[in-house]
Amino acid sequence: MVQELVIHNHNTRYLQARYDLPGGGSVLAPFAQGVLPVGDGHFGANPIAYILDQFPQARVTEPLLLAQLWEYGIAISAGQLHRILTEDHTLFHQAKDEGFAQQRIVPESQAVPAP
Repeated sequence: MVQELVIHNHNTRYLQARYDLPGGGSVLAPFAQGVLPVGDGHFGANPIAYILDQFPQARVTEPLLLAQLWEYGIAISAGQLHRILTEDHTLFHQAKDEGFAQQRIVPESQAVPAP
């Protein structure tokens, strides 16, 4: 068996139409289906998940994590990184909870004993 770990950035620039409304103001066209920046940010779910894993789980400090992301080609500021680490994580908690809810719980009487 050969295992690989591939870490690279994948940047896509999306041009969104902005429509001026007759009464003033404007409306920004939504992203195409399947494009999911997290919240109103500039990052998809994978870099957010990576950041949220590295900081508490691997105990990587913010300055080291910022330098690491820059080395990977991710355009992020210290302020953006700090906001990702400290602001609302509701979407990720919901996804985690849904994942746990979908797992089948095996009654202890049916569990296979460890070797």
